[in-house]
Amino acid sequence: YAGELVGEFLALEPDIVHAWLDHANIAAGIAAIAAGVPRVVLSLRSLNPERTPRFYAPWMRAWYAQLAAEPRVQLVANSSAGAEDYAQWLGISARSIAVVHNGFDASSFVAPTRSELDALRASLAPNGRPLVIGVFRLSEEKQPLVFIEIARLLRERIPEARFAIAGDGPMFAEVAQAAARLGSTVTMLGARHDVPALLACADASMLCSRLEGNPNVLIESQALGCPVVATRAGGAVDAVIDGETGFLHDVGDAQRMAQSLARLISEPTLRASMSCAAAEFAHRRFGLDRMVTQTAALYR
Repeated sequence: YAGELVGEFLALEPDIVHAWLDHANIAAGIAAIAAGVPRVVLSLRSLNPERTPRFYAPWMRAWYAQLAAEPRVQLVANSSAGAEDYAQWLGISARSIAVVHNGFDASSFVAPTRSELDALRASLAPNGRPLVIGVFRLSEEKQPLVFIEIARLLRERIPEARFAIAGDGPMFAEVAQAAARLGSTVTMLGARHDVPALLACADASMLCSRLEGNPNVLIESQALGCPVVATRAGGAVDAVIDGETGFLHDVGDAQRMAQSLARLISEPTLRASMSCAAAEFAHRRFGLDRMVTQTAALYR
């Protein structure tokens, strides 16, 4: 793989090689250095690959350390937590890893009309019931069974509350079985193509992950005015202003997450305030132009 890339780079003579994610980063980085490319930018995964075994290979750390020591190479993470995690793993200073937060293209992520939103909400939470949405891959690191437990806890406080999960993954059957025990409280939606509408029509969006990079669903939720309740997993702390645009809690703290959802549902003034703050924050912190400008600076 790296050998083939060397030939491509020698033929193309690029000024910059920019690669993303661990396997591609290492192959492209080795090839670019061997081919004499003047500038190499390597965008890291959310957290170091040892934390996600399905993406990890034992040789990664040594090669990354070699590449990080090369003056032509710039490592870049999409969250401060990601930069710190990779730096600790590699034994280098976190200051040597740039941070460029994800960019959000507001023009391509627009909620539908009010009537369409009302119809969607009525199908998920009829008769004005509160609605909490989850949009995530149904895999272990997203902790979907914690989502179901929070739904159970909130049902004890607010029996009329409804939850919906949009997403697919290896745990779908297990999560669906757990959701079925709560009757109509939780709806499993599977893979969906109307995520903006789902987020825009909900009272709150929830993410229970044990690890994250710079979670796009939190950014998108806030951009659409949907306050979030999430764990302090990785880059989630960069993506939410705790207490202003949503609530952050320790990983696995189902009780406190249920309490925060109860506040958002039962305090309309708080929810409205957080909705406005969330939309303003998401567009300011995660604007697409800002991401492009910061990335171009790395190239220079």
